[in-house]
Amino acid sequence: MQTDVAGVSGQGTNRPHAPIAGDIRITVPISSMCLIEDDGTIIDDPFSIVLQPGYEVTALDDAEQNRLLDGPYRINAFVRLEILGQISQEEHDFHDEAQRRQLSELVIGTLSKLSLCVRGYFSAAYAVIDRFDGSIWRRESYLSTGEPSYDLRCAHVPKSRLSTWATLLDEWPSEPDAALTLSVNYYRESLLDRAQGNFSRALVSSAIATEILFGKGNGELGTLISTRAAHLVARGNNAFEVQKMIKKLYGKRSSVVHTGKGGGKAEVDLWHQFLMHALPSVAAWGGTVAELHSALDAASFRRGDALDRLLDEDGWWAFCNFVMCLRASSVQ
Repeated sequence: MQTDVAGVSGQGTNRPHAPIAGDIRITVPISSMCLIEDDGTIIDDPFSIVLQPGYEVTALDDAEQNRLLDGPYRINAFVRLEILGQISQEEHDFHDEAQRRQLSELVIGTLSKLSLCVRGYFSAAYAVIDRFDGSIWRRESYLSTGEPSYDLRCAHVPKSRLSTWATLLDEWPSEPDAALTLSVNYYRESLLDRAQGNFSRALVSSAIATEILFGKGNGELGTLISTRAAHLVARGNNAFEVQKMIKKLYGKRSSVVHTGKGGGKAEVDLWHQFLMHALPSVAAWGGTVAELHSALDAASFRRGDALDRLLDEDGWWAFCNFVMCLRASSVQ
C-alpha cells in the first residue's frame, strides 16, 4: 500500500503533474535512513510519500537494495529521494563542473533540511539524472556529490517528521544568506562526526556553525555569541539560562582546540538541539544575518516585533524548543 505524507492511501494530493517531455529528474539513494511509525515500528511495507510537489521519498525493493550494495559505491540504502521539476528544461551540459556542482548543492541542501528536523546524518554519495522524452525516462548522467559513502548506523526517521521536512523545503528562502548556508553545512559535518563517535570534533563543528551565525562583531567572542544566541531563541529569564549554557559550551570548544580534550555526547546533543532551533529561526528572519545581528544586539534594551515573531510557537520554524531541551538535558 502506498501512502502520502498525510497517511492517506492512494496517490496523494501533493503529487506533481505528470511528467512532460524535457522534464529532468534526480534520483538519490539515501544511505542509513529508515522510516518508522511514531511508536518506533520500522515501516517495511512499500511506500511512496510526496513531501512537496517535486520531492518524493520511495522505499527501495530488495533488488534495488542489492544492486546498490554490489555497485561501485556499495551504498546501504533502504529509500530513495526523487527530485522533479526543480531544474529548468533548458539544455544542460551535465558534464560541466559548475552545473554538476549546482546539482550536488541541490541534493545536499535537500538532505540538510531533513537533518534539521531529524538529528541524523543522511549521506548521498551519488545521484542519477534522467530526462523524460515524452514516453519514458532516459538516463542522462550519473552525479557524484563528492561525499563518500559512509557505512553508518541507520537513523530512524519518524513518519510524522516528513511533514516538517516538507515544510522546511517549502518555506526555506530561495536565496539564503551565505552565512546561513555555511552554518548549516558545518552543522551537518557535526552530525557526521557524532555518528562516527568523534564527539570532540562534533563539538568544534557545532561551535563553528554557531560562530558563523553570531560571531561577527566587536567584543569578547563567547559573550557576543552566547548573548545573540539567547535573544534569538528566548526572552527574559529563559534567555538568561540559554546565554549561560551557550557560553559554557563555547568554552568547551576552546578546551578541545587547545588541549584536545572536552566535550561528550550530552554536550554535542544539546548543541545540536540549539542549532535545530536557531538555524530555521534565522531562515525565517527574512533579512540578512547582519540585520539580524543589529536586532539581537538591541534586544537587551528593546525587542523589535520582527524578532519577537521568531518566538511564535506556531511558526513553521518552531519545531524544536531549545529551552525545553536545555531543562531536560543532563548537561549542567
